[in-house]
Amino acid sequence: IYLGRDQDGNISLLQLSLAQPIFDNTRSILAYKSTRSYREAAEFDFKNQRDLLLVQITEAYFRFSLRKKLVEVQKEQLQTVQEQFDLASKQYRQGYKTQRDYMRFHTELRKAEIALSSAIAQVRTSEIELARIVGEPDKSVHDLLAEEVKLEKVAHVPQEAPNTEHHSIRESARRNVYALGNSVKQAWMKNFPEIFLNANAGYLSSSFLGTGNTFRSAGGVEWSVALNIQFNLWDWRTRYRNYRKSVATKAQSTAELEVGLNQLSAQSQQVMVDLGNAARVFSMSQDLLNLAQNSYRSLVTEYRNGNVSYVDLIVGLRDYLSARTEFFTSYFNLRTHLLNYEYLKGTVYESIYEKDS
Repeated sequence: IYLGRDQDGNISLLQLSLAQPIFDNTRSILAYKSTRSYREAAEFDFKNQRDLLLVQITEAYFRFSLRKKLVEVQKEQLQTVQEQFDLASKQYRQGYKTQRDYMRFHTELRKAEIALSSAIAQVRTSEIELARIVGEPDKSVHDLLAEEVKLEKVAHVPQEAPNTEHHSIRESARRNVYALGNSVKQAWMKNFPEIFLNANAGYLSSSFLGTGNTFRSAGGVEWSVALNIQFNLWDWRTRYRNYRKSVATKAQSTAELEVGLNQLSAQSQQVMVDLGNAARVFSMSQDLLNLAQNSYRSLVTEYRNGNVSYVDLIVGLRDYLSARTEFFTSYFNLRTHLLNYEYLKGTVYESIYEKDS
C-alpha cells in the first residue's frame, strides 16, 4: 500500500500478490516425508529412554528391597546369636560350659554385629542411589516409595524369547533409514533436469484517491503459471560429490543402527538364558531354605539337650542364614530378569502401569 504523490501524479497505490509452487521436483514431498520420519523416530527414542529410566528405577528399587531383606536376616542372626550367647554366659558362670565355648559365642556375637552394621550401611547406599535416579536426591526413600517393601508372587516365567520386531529401537531405526534414503534420492535427482511449476496471482489498483476513479475501476487482477526446467550443465562435480556424501552418510548411519539392532537381538537371546537359570535357582533356593530351616531347628533342640556340639550349631545357623540370603537374592534376581524381558518385549511401561492400577 502506497499513499503519496509520484512523478506521474499518482497519489495512491495498492498491490497484492500471491505465489504458490505447484510442483518443485518432489523436493517438498521428500522433505515432508523425511521430517515426519524423523519426528516419529524421535517419539520412539523418547519412549525407549522412558523405558530405560523406568528399568533403572525399578532395578534400584529391587536392590534397595534386597538389602532391606538382608538387614532382616542379619538382625535375626544377631538376635539368635545374642540368645545363644546369653545362654552360654549363664551356663559358663554355672560351670556347665567351658571358657572356650563362651569365647566362641562372644566372637560370633561380634561378627553378627559387624555384619548388621555393614548391611545397614548398604541400605543407606541404596537409598541414596534410588533418590539420585529418581531425581530427588534431597528426599528420603520413605518419601519416594508409595508402600513398604514386600515380596510378591512371581508370575509365570516366559518360555519364548521376547519379540523385538516392534521395539522402540527397531522402529526408530527403520524411520531414520527411510529419512536418510530420501536424502539420497534428493541428491541423486540433482543429476537430472529439475522441473518446477509455479502459480502467481496479484491485484493492482492505482490512482483511486483524489482522481475520481473508483477503487474497482482503477484496479485489475493478474495471474500467471510458469513452467521452469533447471539444469546446471557443469558444476565441477559438486552434485556427484554431494550424492556420494549422502550415500556414505546413509551407509555409516545404517551400520551404526545395525550394531544397535544386533545388540538388541543378542540381549533377547541372553535374557532367556538368564531368565531360565534365575527361575531354576529361585526354585532350588526355596527347597534349600526349607531344608536349612528344619535342620537348624533340629540342631537347636539337640544342642540344648547336649547331643550336638557348638560347632554343629554354628554351622547350622550359618547354613540357615545363607539359605535365606540366597532365597532373597535369587528372588530379586528373577524379578530383575523378568523386568529386562518386558523391556525387550517393549511392554515394561504397560506392565508396571497395569500392576499399579
